[in-house]
Amino acid sequence: MNKRKKKGPRRGDEAEMDRARIFDERPCAFLWCLHCGRTYRWGEFRERDGLQMCPYDGCDGDTVMDGWRWDEVREGNPDYPKVPKRGHVYELNRTPGNIAEEFQRFQRVSKYSRGLLPQAQAAVVLGLSKQRVNALVVAGHLHEHDFFGKNFIAASDIAKFKAKKRRNGRPRGSGRNGEVLRVN
Repeated sequence: MNKRKKKGPRRGDEAEMDRARIFDERPCAFLWCLHCGRTYRWGEFRERDGLQMCPYDGCDGDTVMDGWRWDEVREGNPDYPKVPKRGHVYELNRTPGNIAEEFQRFQRVSKYSRGLLPQAQAAVVLGLSKQRVNALVVAGHLHEHDFFGKNFIAASDIAKFKAKKRRNGRPRGSGRNGEVLRVN
């Protein structure tokens, strides 16, 4: 078993990609991140809470669900180079060819995460506002997956979040506008 203690980007044979095991996928030279639009080499990632994340700081895409094979991205964008420039943002132009790939990916991710709900429906299921669900995504409590230009939340994340014991109402010491109340 591969014990991962490093927190920074990792590369090459020293790090096994989870996506290879989950999707029974062969390595490719480059992956493209759906969240930040940048590319990275197979085997590069940051580890956060047990997930292999895009190696770029500030990006919340993970390598399993948000990493697309560069050759699939190039199918809809034939002018993109075979070897992408590190750090450059490449936009995804959806075409009939790569929409089919996106749908297959959506199906695999949905099966792996026990279903995907659009973010608005996830808010209803959780009994929260859409704004609060967005805040939970930013805080890393829920993971957002972008398919077809829409944001989805994994049913497994929703189940984990609902299972946590939480108090009703605002945290102690917070006012209506978020300012801390002072008691003299």
